[in-house]
Amino acid sequence: MKRLNFLSIVIASLFCLSSPNTYADIAIVTHPDNPMADLDEDQLKRIFLGVKRKRASGEKILIIDQYRNNSIRTIFYQTFTGKSVAQINSRWASLLFSGKATPPQQVLDDKAVKDWIQTHPFGFGYIHIESLDSKVKQIMSIPLQ
Repeated sequence: MKRLNFLSIVIASLFCLSSPNTYADIAIVTHPDNPMADLDEDQLKRIFLGVKRKRASGEKILIIDQYRNNSIRTIFYQTFTGKSVAQINSRWASLLFSGKATPPQQVLDDKAVKDWIQTHPFGFGYIHIESLDSKVKQIMSIPLQ
């Protein structure tokens, strides 16, 4: 009986710890010195959909994406833009083939997004909110249920 209780506790603990980021809010981030850090939700959507690609001064606005198989990517696009990853991929393919833009580079995880942001002052990305630190500035949070 003691062994069964111990086993139940171990299984319950593993279940609770198995996916800590599943329901964590998402933060849209940029470089701490980016002068475009006061954008509203609509402007940010236009950036992540590839509609707004340049600053008023002409500099390119860059975004960084997380890898296709990363669940945060699916959740971010569905929650923030209302579009599926397939629709986003189609959108970027259309921009690529028309010569208007190239799809954003993809990186492995939140740390890689923050590292990329450090070298791209006009760049934007998204990470799990608990990954925030002084390397990036949060522009908006996207609450998840």
